[in-house]
Amino acid sequence: MFCPYCGRKFEGDKVRNCPYCGQSLNFHDGIVDSIRSRPKALSLALLLVVGIIAIGSLFVILNDGSRGNSESAISMDVGQGETIVLSGDFVTGELVTYMVSGDMVIYLDIDNDDFSTYRWMLHDYIRNTDRKAVKMEPEVRWTTPEIGAYLITLDCYAGPKDIYPTVTFAGNFWYYGTSTIDIEWDYRGETVEVPVSITTESLFDSYYYRTPSLVERYGIVTADSQKFVDPASVSSLQSELRSVYDGIAEYSDYGYADFLLSFVEQSFLNVPDSLIRGCNQYRAYPVETLFVGAGDSEDKSILYISLLKAAGMDAGLLYLPGVCTSLVDAEAEVPDTVPAGYRFRIAEVEERLYLVADVTSEQSLGLLDNRCDFDIASSYYAFDGKRYTGEFGPVLV
Repeated sequence: MFCPYCGRKFEGDKVRNCPYCGQSLNFHDGIVDSIRSRPKALSLALLLVVGIIAIGSLFVILNDGSRGNSESAISMDVGQGETIVLSGDFVTGELVTYMVSGDMVIYLDIDNDDFSTYRWMLHDYIRNTDRKAVKMEPEVRWTTPEIGAYLITLDCYAGPKDIYPTVTFAGNFWYYGTSTIDIEWDYRGETVEVPVSITTESLFDSYYYRTPSLVERYGIVTADSQKFVDPASVSSLQSELRSVYDGIAEYSDYGYADFLLSFVEQSFLNVPDSLIRGCNQYRAYPVETLFVGAGDSEDKSILYISLLKAAGMDAGLLYLPGVCTSLVDAEAEVPDTVPAGYRFRIAEVEERLYLVADVTSEQSLGLLDNRCDFDIASSYYAFDGKRYTGEFGPVLV
């Protein structure tokens, strides 16, 4: 392979950065990958552009200030009702974008020959990830862009060894559309699959609801978690899951709750808020966890309980030291054998019995890590033999 920056040749055709000069070899390969890799079928019916289309014909100036940080924004219609709303230096015309063959091309449109190096960065607001690339030309190409909210930043350097940029350009863009993700997992030895559709409107509504209060979120109390349970947002998904379940098993509350638990356990990575949210405490709405494909035990429990409530079942959260578990109102089915390191647990809350469901363990309904211990009546909560005080206990939804 040949590096276009330093001119040296090296072996390998899937190398992200040149082993000699370290430059990113293209924008897509230089990207920090999504939290996890999963099959995606984006229903973004993009307008295919042959050659460079007259960009002005695609733009309409908006003055409502929605979504962007500037007082005006540009709406870019990419076909089939899909829209990209741009602000910042996209409005001034210094940054320009167009779609070609499903890819998004962004370039700097100024008359200036004083720059030799261009450092691009694409920040994904929803996933809290950055994608970077260094180019010798003021243009970058994003392969198969996804719906979401992004910030593009371009640092322009006079010399390739300059530490500080001569000038920086930046602009936000909000990609409106629908994303359909095919999720596949295993349930009792059988591979099952369900499509998950996410609309930009539902995603942005959740994101905007909380962005102004990120600092306040550090002080959110446990009881507030129930506010993020949203059965309506996963109603269609729950119907899809129920249809799949009815095709492989005879219905029972326990069986279906266990099936939903396997979906949440296996389909979403266990990742702390500090990595995917950029703060120590963040409670995600179900649609956010579905879109990102990851969450901590609290985020996944909120998604699980939302699905249970959409199915008409009673449920709640149970905060234990180091983990947030779920409570499910279903008739107990004690397993014949219990895996090593686990035990079958039932919690009594307000004179009702609930099965404990750990969304992080990939174990069946009712099984809990035997290092976790609790007695709700006496407010006893312990992990690995050590008792903890603090905000632990049940929160019924």
